[in-house]
Amino acid sequence: MKKILLLIIIFPLYLLAQEDIKLYNKGVEAHNAKDYKTAISYYNQCLKINPNNKSAIKNLGVIYYNTSLDYYDKKLYDNALHFLEKALKYNPKDPKIFYMSGCCHQEQKLYKTAINDFTKAIEHTDYPAAYYCARSWVYNDLNDHKSRLSDIKKAVEYEPENAEYQFQCGKFKQEVSQEEFKTAINNYNKAITIKPDFTEAYTERAAYYMTFQKFSKALPDLKKAKELGADVDHLIEAVNFEMEMESQD
Repeated sequence: MKKILLLIIIFPLYLLAQEDIKLYNKGVEAHNAKDYKTAISYYNQCLKINPNNKSAIKNLGVIYYNTSLDYYDKKLYDNALHFLEKALKYNPKDPKIFYMSGCCHQEQKLYKTAINDFTKAIEHTDYPAAYYCARSWVYNDLNDHKSRLSDIKKAVEYEPENAEYQFQCGKFKQEVSQEEFKTAINNYNKAITIKPDFTEAYTERAAYYMTFQKFSKALPDLKKAKELGADVDHLIEAVNFEMEMESQD
């Protein structure tokens, strides 16, 4: 699961030489130096003087969020969740926080909780494609093929030019119904148009053609996949054999 790093440029405030502003600016200096412990101390001191300093509140959330990512990388998911809860206190509507919480819970096989997290991420953004995709993989772990396909379709709806979403949508259709699978070709075509070097898309499109015995269409895709580094010699041999058999009929 991909993590989403929250990158922001922290600017100090120069409006007034008030004590809370001085403390905030010291927090910014430590924050930009990645001295998070010191930055947290200064931001908290600032908020004691001025609880309405929105920049200090937001920056605390950013620190706790980015700290959670370090623990996620180390597979210390309980620690990551602890700091995500802290981040949520300061930025309660940030979809990235819910997303990372979902990633942690999915890794812990707490699938129902992960679904709730990704659902909250979807609800808190106007650009939910990545979160629909993430939730589709939880449904994948649960072998809920219909829900998995429904979510990846939503991801495609929001980001039709995302080759990976198109590709996964095509693959997921295969497990739902024959009627759905028949339309998977549209997704593979789109994925390849967007990303002409998409090796897996050529292989899957070839497999699609082979399923419907369109071997003459499968062969060019397999050759392209091989050119891109895929190990498909056995499939090329199988297609050539089928084409020879067809020519003898």
